[in-house]
Amino acid sequence: MKDIDYIDEKIVKLRKIYQKNNHVYDLLNDEVIIRGKKNRFIFSYLFKGKVKVLIPDDFQYMPTEVAKIRYINNYRPPVILTSSDYDENIGYCMFRKDKKQKFYDLDKMVEQIQEEIKHNANETVFYEKGNIDGDKINGKWFEYKSFTLDEEVYNLKFITEANENLLSVGFNCRMRFFDEWKRVILKSWEYMEIMEEKMSES
Repeated sequence: MKDIDYIDEKIVKLRKIYQKNNHVYDLLNDEVIIRGKKNRFIFSYLFKGKVKVLIPDDFQYMPTEVAKIRYINNYRPPVILTSSDYDENIGYCMFRKDKKQKFYDLDKMVEQIQEEIKHNANETVFYEKGNIDGDKINGKWFEYKSFTLDEEVYNLKFITEANENLLSVGFNCRMRFFDEWKRVILKSWEYMEIMEEKMSES
């Protein structure tokens, strides 16, 4: 009887994990519990209104003095939004496209970025990659694990064409929390929008 009870408990746990992993988030209306905390997502405008993004409502611009410590200068995104404890970060970079090249092969760009990451940190471990097919944006993402002196770091990277520019977005958090953040961040990127006209930054 004890064995049967144990199996039933295991099935219940597996069902809960399955339901959690397959939950469809409505980030515009639902609160999402991550790390035991309720999170709401709101829209914000970056790069003088050129990019509309959906982010957790408690994320703020990372202070410059903190960014200098956490990111090597040459690779620091110009826009970094972060949680209150700096454990979760989203960085945004906008690159001017080559005038000679109207369209980019984003799959090849993912490979090139991965090669550069591996070149600078050969201990990096790459995992899945895929597509973002939102109503107003399309692009490519991939994920990988990097290392600090005392921590494993989970990273999500996304690239898309943004009118005359290329937009690169990177999310990172502690590896132990990646399963709570991955689906939510990928879902939030589906709501991203490249604005046709300049708007005031909010």
